Amino acid sequence: MIDYLVIREMRFEDINRVKLISDDYWRSLGRIRTGAFINYVKENRGLVALVDSGKGLTPEGFLIFGYKKSDNAVALYKIAVSGFLRRQGIGSALLCELKRTAIERGFSRIYTKCPAILDDASMFFYKHGFYLVDIEYTRRKNLSVLLFDLKS
Repeated sequence: MIDYLVIREMRFEDINRVKLISDDYWRSLGRIRTGAFINYVKENRGLVALVDSGKGLTPEGFLIFGYKKSDNAVALYKIAVSGFLRRQGIGSALLCELKRTAIERGFSRIYTKCPAILDDASMFFYKHGFYLVDIEYTRRKNLSVLLFDLKS
């Protein structure tokens, strides 16, 4: 059980820990070399979930997103939580903070993509009010395009 959780913007010093969490998810998120991952984070925005591990606050979850002003939307690119802390509300807290930030900045929706099979990722998004708007058919895997309306 988590005693203390803080959500804040991702900082450069978080990147190594966030990369380890991402690598743990490599099959669903797509594994990226460290340099490319750092550039990816720099080009977008991120939030981290800091958990008290007994040695101070450490990043144990993250999400990476970008603002799409032309669509009046926020694109959620990646979200992941350390394996031993999954299903304890960290992902939900990150998503809640993203929704709050998007509303504060005047965006009307959030969209994301995840594998088109009913797995933990898609069920997480459905549980949080996202709905299916499209399926992208690719050679590697089919992706569900999910949307959350912030104005409703």
